[in-house]
Amino acid sequence: MGNEILYLSFLLGISLAYSATSEYTFYIVSSNNTQVIGQDNIPGKAVEIYDDNSDWKSMKAIISEAAWIWDKKIDSHPSQTCYFTENFFVTGVPIVANLTVVSDDTFEVFVNGIDSNCAGTFPNVYTCDIVSFLIPKENELSITAKNLKSTPSASNPAGLRFKLKLIQQIKIRDSLA
Repeated sequence: MGNEILYLSFLLGISLAYSATSEYTFYIVSSNNTQVIGQDNIPGKAVEIYDDNSDWKSMKAIISEAAWIWDKKIDSHPSQTCYFTENFFVTGVPIVANLTVVSDDTFEVFVNGIDSNCAGTFPNVYTCDIVSFLIPKENELSITAKNLKSTPSASNPAGLRFKLKLIQQIKIRDSLA
């Protein structure tokens, strides 16, 4: 039936146009490509931290593709705040934008400079819906992560792990003559 309509429109010289949509899913995960401003206030790339910490190992399956990251690779961090950012483009209509995140010790999420009301404390893993904060152009995901002070004799690891699942609907327009 569809081919007959196309052939008939060709014979009659009628332009037949239709539009369709398609859904695209992609992920943004914490990695050594994530931008960070750390203790020294100098922008750079995050470093991946080996997750041999027993508290961290249990979270690997929950956010499997992401890496634990921080601004420096050392065993014990002082009380410190790091600012992590990922920039990405939305070319269609965002349908789903679920951010799964955990930070040792605390985190807050901002999207395009707006507080998303997504925050949490270790050892809980949080999933936040940030779709209402996205715009159809370049977006910035910012996470402020804090490592809180520990006792002088205790190990004080610091890390952040996140994964953003974004599903967007792209409009496709084809025209046949």
